[in-house]
Amino acid sequence: MEYKIDDKELNPAAFLAFVNRVWPGEYDEEKTGAEGFYEKNGCKKGLRSYVLERKN
Repeated sequence: MEYKIDDKELNPAAFLAFVNRVWPGEYDEEKTGAEGFYEKNGCKKGLRSYVLERKN
């Protein structure tokens, strides 16, 4: 996956396929909008961002 700022071509399915390779989990494609997505999937709020902790 290539990182692009404000990538209008990136869709939730492609994003979640990538995320599952890094942080496997049960993600909700309907909740891929920033805050709802991260909070729904267990991420803690940090300063102006979210803390993504890797589980071993």
